[in-house]
Amino acid sequence: QYELNVKNFLLTGDSAFLQIAGDSVAVLPAEINLVRTLTADNPVQQMHIDSLMAYAGRDTATLDKIVREYKPGSFTGPVQLIAGDAKAGPSHEIQDIIAQMQQEERRLLDIRRKSSQNKASELQWVLWALIAAVVMLALVTFRKIRLDLLQEKKLTEKLHRFNTELESQVQLQTTNLKASEDTYKTLFY
Repeated sequence: QYELNVKNFLLTGDSAFLQIAGDSVAVLPAEINLVRTLTADNPVQQMHIDSLMAYAGRDTATLDKIVREYKPGSFTGPVQLIAGDAKAGPSHEIQDIIAQMQQEERRLLDIRRKSSQNKASELQWVLWALIAAVVMLALVTFRKIRLDLLQEKKLTEKLHRFNTELESQVQLQTTNLKASEDTYKTLFY
């Protein structure tokens, strides 16, 4: 944006473009520091930022020189500097560095996206395994409860039969005892 505003100044002579250019240069360090902070964990991006700073400094210095040499109505000096800069100047390098940085960020985003997808897939398998384990545990628990209830029923029936037999034996013994007692009373009384 700085470069565009300097060129607009050269074409129009309107110093308002220089004010806008100055404003854009003033915020550049803060924006670059923000990018530096956001990419602090990436040495490749840090090198790109260092290169970007160097080329931006050269580009700004060239444009400042053009503004200093500007004379209304005479474009010879600025045209030569701009023409030389247009062929192999910092502007092209800056664009290349920005493109490389964007490509690096896209590459990292793809890696992170694939990693997230893999983790999501792994978590899905873990979830399915947990669901299967809970279902199996529920089935085993249900079967165990059913078997316990059947065993309790059998034992209850067996106890009932035993009680019935015991009552029969007690009645038989009571009847026998009463008969013995009656016999004893008859004999001895």
